[in-house]
Amino acid sequence: MEKDVYLQNLLKYVRKSATSLSEKSKMQFLFKLIRDIGGDSKAAFKGSNMLAKNRQAQEVLLGKIFEHECAVCRHKSILAKLLGDELGLNTRLIRGNLNDIVGENAHIWNEIKLSNGKKYLFDVQQGVLMDMTNKNASNNYILSMYFTPDFRQVYK
Repeated sequence: MEKDVYLQNLLKYVRKSATSLSEKSKMQFLFKLIRDIGGDSKAAFKGSNMLAKNRQAQEVLLGKIFEHECAVCRHKSILAKLLGDELGLNTRLIRGNLNDIVGENAHIWNEIKLSNGKKYLFDVQQGVLMDMTNKNASNNYILSMYFTPDFRQVYK
């Protein structure tokens, strides 16, 4: 991480800006931060593929991906895990598939569990920050789109 100046600066910014916030406010701060620095999703996917092609067998720093605004779900989720841990949030990575309007796609997202027991679906790529204990119809619809890698529903 010593070489990743962008990431070091981001960690300093998060420590300075969010450490005194409540847990829920930290989570909301983190979601907005990653959304704002992640770049446009369609352009990011193209840029991410181009960066990977141009830098084959070379190290690509996480900060460089955000600096070039070509972050996709895996980058956003890894950053959410790293920064969430830094802020003391109980953050976990989830790997699976997303069954949305374009079909079943490999996907990665986060869950955050607050100290009050509430779990949140934290998916910056899809723009979803949602209390999973709230069982209204729109929550059930969104939760029904997330599958394990072998296509079993994650949330029932």
